[in-house]
Amino acid sequence: MKKQAIVFAYWVNNEFMGFRADTFGTISKEHPKIYGYSENQVKIITDNVKSELSRAGTGFIKKLAEKGASFQNQEGDNFESNSIVEHVSKNEQQLREWGKDGFEIRVHPFLEKDEEGGYPEKWKMDIEINNLKDPLEIYKFKLAENEN
Repeated sequence: MKKQAIVFAYWVNNEFMGFRADTFGTISKEHPKIYGYSENQVKIITDNVKSELSRAGTGFIKKLAEKGASFQNQEGDNFESNSIVEHVSKNEQQLREWGKDGFEIRVHPFLEKDEEGGYPEKWKMDIEINNLKDPLEIYKFKLAENEN
């Protein structure tokens, strides 16, 4: 059975800030990562956001790099570990800024991927992005006072 296609959208003070775009926590208004809905998938993303708020992602990537891990995107392009560490650190800092006053992650239904797992055409994605359906779930995040 096919899972409902979803995206994770970041909202601050009811303003759309962007979508979760990849495993590294990249935020993009135009390129959401499409996930299949499950309680486990939602838990993974919300747990990742909690880790990102505590800067755990940067530490994890640094440890992987020290062990000689290589990093590639979906197209197979390699990235230097330093650039990935900087990228993850920047994303975590953005979440920490939003977390001072609080932000939400909303789980929105979205367009399905095609039979081969490819993304819908850009024009279809643009229409969907500009007309997001009501969220299935909403999760609130805020930094603890002593972490600011």
